Amino acid sequence: MTFRDLMARHARRTLTDPNKFGESITYHFASGDPDRTVPALVNRQGRIRDDDADLSHEVAHVLLPVEDSDQENGIPGVAKGDEITLPIASETSTPVRARVTRQLDAYPGAFTVEVVA
Repeated sequence: MTFRDLMARHARRTLTDPNKFGESITYHFASGDPDRTVPALVNRQGRIRDDDADLSHEVAHVLLPVEDSDQENGIPGVAKGDEITLPIASETSTPVRARVTRQLDAYPGAFTVEVVA
């Protein structure tokens, strides 16, 4: 098993496990590929105010596992225009579709992205 495989397995099984820290989100690909429901670790940043536009948005950082060798349980990569459906305000709020604004990090087995709704 490679280090990348080990990190991806850890991201899929430990960090994103719904019985521990994770929750289930739906990833929507801008490319038109079928949507995927994947485990994720969501760090809700709260409501952020944009003074220039006089608006405020809910923001979250989401850790997503890289897909495994069976092309399941994760995503292959992050692209401009991708979206995620998740309860962004709190774990118990109604799920909304949020756009991926940027990729924050890439690890051997996971991506971290910022989403805004």
